[in-house]
Amino acid sequence: METQTATAKKSDTHIDVYQIINGKIIEQLEKGTVPWRQPWAGAGLPVNIISNRHYRGINMMLLAMERYEHNLFLSFKQVGDIGGRVKSKEKGHMVVYWNQVDAKADETEQQPGSAEQKKKSILRYYYVFNIAQCENIPDKYLPKERETKALPSCESIVSAMPHCPPIRHKENSAFYNFKEDFVNMPKKRSFKSDESYYSTLFHELVHSTGHESRLKRDTLMQMAEFWR
Repeated sequence: METQTATAKKSDTHIDVYQIINGKIIEQLEKGTVPWRQPWAGAGLPVNIISNRHYRGINMMLLAMERYEHNLFLSFKQVGDIGGRVKSKEKGHMVVYWNQVDAKADETEQQPGSAEQKKKSILRYYYVFNIAQCENIPDKYLPKERETKALPSCESIVSAMPHCPPIRHKENSAFYNFKEDFVNMPKKRSFKSDESYYSTLFHELVHSTGHESRLKRDTLMQMAEFWR
């Protein structure tokens, strides 16, 4: 099991945190996913389930763009403290923060004999895990699932669609895969309402009409890389 340290050690200071963050954002944009936008809000704002404090700034975006069903996180130590454990081969997600340390003498203009020590800010980081990456988390820390139901009028539209592509619920992201011809949807309980789930589903099904087995709409197929 990969267990990243809770905080960055001095020997880790060579890691370019800025580059890692930029790389994560660019990777999502290249997939056609805009990290700061999401059509469903059931996952909620990223929060630490032990402290109940929301992650802010860049950390909020970094964790939210991981597309978990619930944006509930905790550190490796916190997992152990409540009797849980991180699943095998799961990797933590970086969270950054600023820490003030004493500046070296040659980095300041401190006068000889002065008792005042100047400070400088250094970007630090640690790792957190989503509850989906963990096992044996006590029920009191887990969210209550929203009850969902099928809407007959919406289901009839889906069932009546000629050559309807397979609808999968494997990833927590809504998109149409034109190469393999299937629609992926987050689980229904990830949406604020059943109506918003079907609204997003219909949007992806419209994209699927561009497939050559249906309307063969070249303009839609050419834009496929931006549909995520």
